[in-house]
Amino acid sequence: MKFLYCSLKSGFVLFVFSVLILGCVEKSVARSAATAESTPPIKTAKPGAAIKLVSDSLLSVVANEVVHTDIVLQTSEPSGELIIDFSATQGLSLENTITSQTIKFHASSPIKIPIVVKALSDGRYYLNLRIKLNNAATASVRNLALIIQAGPLSEKASRVQKIAGENVIVLPAQETISSNKLSR
Repeated sequence: MKFLYCSLKSGFVLFVFSVLILGCVEKSVARSAATAESTPPIKTAKPGAAIKLVSDSLLSVVANEVVHTDIVLQTSEPSGELIIDFSATQGLSLENTITSQTIKFHASSPIKIPIVVKALSDGRYYLNLRIKLNNAATASVRNLALIIQAGPLSEKASRVQKIAGENVIVLPAQETISSNKLSR
């Protein structure tokens, strides 16, 4: 009789613990699933609008000459609206080009934006593009720049030109190395 009583007691305790453990596991699984649904997925791409400059990022022009060209952009979004604000550095003027444009797109095909620029003298200028991408779910921003080189390219600048299909962005930089050692 004592053996039966101990067996029933042990079985009941085991049953209660298993019910408690299963209840906790189910709640944590449900809580984990709810948390996973409420948090957005981790993005591995650059922050900002999913848009890139497809056309060459370096445009060579002759000083005081009006140049008609197209800026070609591409986005991975299927549809939406681009709001583009142009700003030129000093010495570069936008001729017959609206400085704030809104473009609606409906496919992931390249988006061509005609511009007319004029560099007032030889030198390097930048046409900055602040692009806001609105789609049905979100709005995001990306800043891009088009390099306008008026006059001859220096040897250093000609080496930095974008190679077709290259995904590397080359930035001009100089580094100086000193032989002085830091003392502690």
